[in-house]
Amino acid sequence: MSKVVEMESGALITVEDITNEDYYKNPRITYLDALEDECWSLFKQYAEMIGAKFPEEYEEEFGPDFDIAKQIQEKVIELVEARFGVPFPRSKNG
Repeated sequence: MSKVVEMESGALITVEDITNEDYYKNPRITYLDALEDECWSLFKQYAEMIGAKFPEEYEEEFGPDFDIAKQIQEKVIELVEARFGVPFPRSKNG
């Protein structure tokens, strides 16, 4: 079953009901890792717009700041849940 959600722009988005799927009920621990990397990249882009300079070797030396990435990710998840009315799948192992 699916439902249609109207965005603020007036666009209609179809949301498929995947809540009974195994990958929804039991997501892998690492399934959000790539998105955490994207959140970190987004943070750096915004920081650079206000003059922050990350050294080229920053990623090799320190890696992403997962505290910041997870804060961004949690906000995005909150927005997705609120907009579409579907709880975000959470890994039971992490």
